[in-house]
Amino acid sequence: MTDMSDRQAPGDAVAVTDASAQDAPGRPSAPVNGDLLRPYLIPYLAYVGIATLASDLSRVTDYALRIVVTTALLVFLWKRYQPITGPRPVAQSVMVGIGAGLVGVLLWIGLLIPFQDPAEGTAFTAPAFALRLAAASLVVPFIEELLFRGYILGVLTQWEAARKAGAKRPFSVALDKKSVHDITPGAWTWIAVIVS
Repeated sequence: MTDMSDRQAPGDAVAVTDASAQDAPGRPSAPVNGDLLRPYLIPYLAYVGIATLASDLSRVTDYALRIVVTTALLVFLWKRYQPITGPRPVAQSVMVGIGAGLVGVLLWIGLLIPFQDPAEGTAFTAPAFALRLAAASLVVPFIEELLFRGYILGVLTQWEAARKAGAKRPFSVALDKKSVHDITPGAWTWIAVIVS
């Protein structure tokens, strides 16, 4: 069910359903965004926290710990995330993701080279490089996609819809009365994309 009072004006590109109008009065069937913040944020904070606190560990231990802990958190919290399927077939999405990832890695290396002096610093060992590559290509994309595009982009999309609908406290509406689980696939706004 959809409550049109919290939706955008006709003709807008965003289709956001009102979670508060579903099932139980005053409480949506899906958890509200305020309750979903922790499950979306915890894997990101764990990855960054381990990177920050592991300065005394070897690179192999550092990356192995990041991969194991973050993957365990993603698996444990997986049921709380919205589905990550899109409008394209899975194989096509994977190929686009791999291509974009390779371009990103080459760009990252290309931008980093001018600031690196090969005479300084220590090279990665083969196991450390393999673990870093695994973390950067298998773990980090899930963390970032879930947090930034799955949660933050969704909350911003719902905030903008509430703002356009004239809500007095649109951010409060987006956090306390909406759920990113109720956004239809492909719903987004330019302001949400730019901010996220």
